[in-house]
Amino acid sequence: ANAHGSAPSKAAMRLLDKDLERPPWIRCLNPETPDTLHPRWTLEGHKEQVTCMAMTMDGSILLSISTTNTPRLWQTGSGKMVQELPPHTSRITSVAISANDSHWAIGDVDGTIKMWPLPKLDIPSATTLKHSQQNPADRKLHADFGVQAHNGPATALAFLPVKGLLVSCGADAAVKLWSTTKGSVLQLLKGHTGGVNGVMISAVRPGGVASTLQGDKTATLAFTWSMDGTFKEWMLERGKCTRTFAGHSAPVLSVD
Repeated sequence: ANAHGSAPSKAAMRLLDKDLERPPWIRCLNPETPDTLHPRWTLEGHKEQVTCMAMTMDGSILLSISTTNTPRLWQTGSGKMVQELPPHTSRITSVAISANDSHWAIGDVDGTIKMWPLPKLDIPSATTLKHSQQNPADRKLHADFGVQAHNGPATALAFLPVKGLLVSCGADAAVKLWSTTKGSVLQLLKGHTGGVNGVMISAVRPGGVASTLQGDKTATLAFTWSMDGTFKEWMLERGKCTRTFAGHSAPVLSVD
């Protein structure tokens, strides 16, 4: 998964699981010396395998999900868990945090996506830690946005820099741009023939990315990768695929 969101589809998960057992902890490696034995930090506390995660823009807070479907918030600087959120009723398959760090969203195995305000967390205090130790099942979260988005697992999510816009991807090969304020689909992007494994957002200016951007003041590109062996570039303002990158003979599981 990339730092701000997205997770492999269920089919991709099976391919990854074939030779890799996920541990119940999270490690951040040093880019200069990517040695798994000497990580920058290790976050421990999940009782089951960690399946997806997302990080705030400044990298100070990390949101993780395990197979128990219980979201946890961590302070990366101290390595402390600062809050455990109520468990989700269905298996969570994707997670994302908004660009302004105000909201977080999840997608689940049933194709539902939901969004909540992200708790404001400072350096862990006695009050914060005490609150995190309460039974999360005793607390209820009221979603700001929720919709049945896909026929099958919602495999990847990504917020746009513009407030109130969210992209979701599914095992049904669909890519959708949502208005989280209206709860409606703004664009349905069609082109993949297999489940979509991930999405990445990039805001660009015209004149260097693709000729189709000429004349636009700015454009927001989404890059998606799929079980069909391709990854695609989409211009979200127009709802069109601007480029397709083909050549893989197997599913594309990650793009960076």
